[in-house]
Amino acid sequence: MLDNTTKEFMPFHQHHLTNQHTFNQFKLLFNILVSNSSQLHKEQSAISFFSHLIKEDQGKETVIKKSKHNALALARDYITDNFEKNIKIDNIACAAGLSSYYLIHAFRKEFGMTPHAYQLARRINKAKTLLRYGTDIASVAVDLGFTDQSHFHRNFKQIVAATPKQYKDCFA
Repeated sequence: MLDNTTKEFMPFHQHHLTNQHTFNQFKLLFNILVSNSSQLHKEQSAISFFSHLIKEDQGKETVIKKSKHNALALARDYITDNFEKNIKIDNIACAAGLSSYYLIHAFRKEFGMTPHAYQLARRINKAKTLLRYGTDIASVAVDLGFTDQSHFHRNFKQIVAATPKQYKDCFA
């Protein structure tokens, strides 16, 4: 695993199972998976086995983790540095060292909006600055990564409560 802050390798903690019962359950799962059992039986067996394994492993740290606050700050900074690009949630999650699911929920809780909403807000704030300086509306839309001018117009109006042209005309 790579720590995106320091770009250094962070090893996983290794622990080996020594529980005979767990090993026997694993062998049973393997036999079910390679048998002609129904797909439902295979899935149910796998879910049951791994649920048991997770419950048994609770409390043990398997990966060196960063603090939640630091990881969310990394996510916010990644969006801030790349808001003009069409970034994916997986890229943000990777930069923060979090799962995509956890990132979305924790980011909303910490900052009051989803990562996508934060990116959109950053784009609209930059658009307002560019429009104040007289930049062409179509150029602003393209430069800030909107798919087209109508996409930009719709999002701008939703956040600013004015169209890009109305906003630009205020500063002309």
